[in-house]
Amino acid sequence: MIKVDLGQRLKKLREAKNMSQEDLSQQVNVSRRVIYRWETNKNYPDMDNLIKLSKIYAISSDELVKGELISQKKVVIDEEDVEFSISPFIIGVIILFVEVFLIQVLC
Repeated sequence: MIKVDLGQRLKKLREAKNMSQEDLSQQVNVSRRVIYRWETNKNYPDMDNLIKLSKIYAISSDELVKGELISQKKVVIDEEDVEFSISPFIIGVIILFVEVFLIQVLC
């Protein structure tokens, strides 16, 4: 079922970018006939070409294949969490410097 819809998606995405099959074929580095075969579901792009297509259309390869837009959730970082996660790092660095200093002084 995914493969049947893929050709239609590829064609709609290409047309939305106002590109001809020839234009797209030059960007993907395949023949125009290959683009035609993908859009008519006679052949399907390999993984390398799916990645190239996803970059051209500025969507993930998963979105390209599945036809679903993946929502990008905003992650809100609480300031306290940032301080808490940075504090152990800073403390570790300070301990390291103290250890190095003590080793040099004692030796």
